[in-house]
Amino acid sequence: MNQIRIMFASFLMGWLGVLSASSTITFFFRPYPLVNDVATMPSQQLTDVSGIFVTYAGQLDASRVTGQVKFVRKQTDPIISLVVANKVTPILGPRNTVIHWEIERGSPADLYQIQRSYDEASKIYYWNITKGVVPSQGILPIQTILIFAHPNDIYVPEGITVTDDNVNFALPDIYVKHSIDKMAYALYVLGIKNFFSPINLEFKRNDSNYSSHILGP
Repeated sequence: MNQIRIMFASFLMGWLGVLSASSTITFFFRPYPLVNDVATMPSQQLTDVSGIFVTYAGQLDASRVTGQVKFVRKQTDPIISLVVANKVTPILGPRNTVIHWEIERGSPADLYQIQRSYDEASKIYYWNITKGVVPSQGILPIQTILIFAHPNDIYVPEGITVTDDNVNFALPDIYVKHSIDKMAYALYVLGIKNFFSPINLEFKRNDSNYSSHILGP
């Protein structure tokens, strides 16, 4: 019995080590500030930032109550394309795997490039967000971060945000406007959800809190 327990403990520690080694990309949705002073507004009037669907590299996640979205990182370079679009078509390859997305003709979309750089003078790393041009054919690489929403309902701040050189990419916050129709996009994603791998989290309890690890596909 003791030998079985030792084998199980060794397996569990190794398994958790693999999970810990998985690099991630994460960011938070935040409520878009209204004209009124947000600090004086009742909390129930703030935009609910949960339940917003996002895909990246074949993975699908929905923002949590905190607004967080999290993926297993599938790229080495710190240059990320982010697109906000409400209608896309999955283009399938072998074994019904999605090889890229295409924005449906005539539907609105915004594209941003998020790049991490290092400033020698100040010795700091920073993210720089710039707005780009959506490809004329609407083709989006599979490693694009794609937010299912109308571009008018999502605000992506352009410019510089200080960060670090962590292997886990913590992107700048993205803001959600009160006008977003999350139910409509939830139903839309439901129709294409079979093309995605869901994000599963494994929670580990520490002495004073909980930590989570992604169980990657």
